[in-house]
Amino acid sequence: MASNIRQALVGGGGCGPLRIVVMSATLEASSFSDFFGGAPIVYSQGRKYPVEMFYTEEPEDDYLDAALVGRYGLLTKV
Repeated sequence: MASNIRQALVGGGGCGPLRIVVMSATLEASSFSDFFGGAPIVYSQGRKYPVEMFYTEEPEDDYLDAALVGRYGLLTKV
């Protein structure tokens, strides 16, 4: 598999253009693969970068407003 990807990147082997689709884990991969003519599915487990999670102390009445305020707070924290 890795050699096939390398060949596609350097343009050899008579393959068509390399197409990579990165998607959410909630999509039904087999249906998506079938739609694209049986394209191979590659799974990657776990997070590939550190993730911090933040929670509100109590449920929010206006989720959108709370998300925007929280996002702004994270941006200005840096």
